[in-house]
Amino acid sequence: MSKYDPLRGFLESIPPDVEKRSLSFSRIESIIGAALPASARKHRAWWSNPTSRRDHPHAQAWLAAGWKVDTVDQEHEWVRFRRTSSRRVVPKTTPSGPEMTTYERGVQIYQVLICAAHHRQTLTYPILADLVGLPRWGLGPPLDHIQEYCRASGLPPLTVLVVQTHGGVPSSGFHGAQDADAAREAVFAHDWFGMRPVAPDLLEYGV
Repeated sequence: MSKYDPLRGFLESIPPDVEKRSLSFSRIESIIGAALPASARKHRAWWSNPTSRRDHPHAQAWLAAGWKVDTVDQEHEWVRFRRTSSRRVVPKTTPSGPEMTTYERGVQIYQVLICAAHHRQTLTYPILADLVGLPRWGLGPPLDHIQEYCRASGLPPLTVLVVQTHGGVPSSGFHGAQDADAAREAVFAHDWFGMRPVAPDLLEYGV
């Protein structure tokens, strides 16, 4: 498995009618669960779109997902991807029916996280992925929905409870990562079970 497979999965999960997507470097780091190499911030060539599958293994992640780098701003640390084709990702089906949407997955993960908060626990990305039956790269969009819901609702950043295996800290792209200890204590102290239940449309359309 490549370090950049989660980025491929994230790009594949973007709705097919979206032709461009900009991401900050820190957001990419949160998706892959690791820091980008120094060359990503220093050398424009790191973001080039290779023509050979043997070149730039990291670039194969976005190319395999049907995207290419359109613009990169290393000074302000962001990159814009553009679709290379009209490729559509067909939702997977299971014996019980269609795969859940990312918002439904968000509700599922939200319930896991508020239980963890109640017990003052953190969860690593692999453990969370195993609990909800997703590949690690599939956690990005649902966690994004939860993060945005908490931000818009003025709630403590619940996603701060999801941490990297090495170091036990959240990825830099998630809200609260800059002061993780204070954010985590705020999450532990909040009465999550005293709130109205979260539904998929609440994550999708806000409060």
